[in-house]
Amino acid sequence: RDVERSRGLGDVYKRQPVYRTALILRVQGYSIKEIAHITNSSAAAVKTRIHRARQLLLQNSQNDP
Repeated sequence: RDVERSRGLGDVYKRQPVYRTALILRVQGYSIKEIAHITNSSAAAVKTRIHRARQLLLQNSQNDP
């Protein structure tokens, strides 16, 4: 299961590195506002990146046998 999870994360990392940063920081407990400050982005952009990263992970987990 961890291998599948890491493979899915790898796909997100390769395809969209900007999603990676937002998602990792969020998982580590940073707030949207903090992530926006760290990445020099708007809060809306951070929310979008996290949402898209989660969508990619979900798609990857559903496509893996």
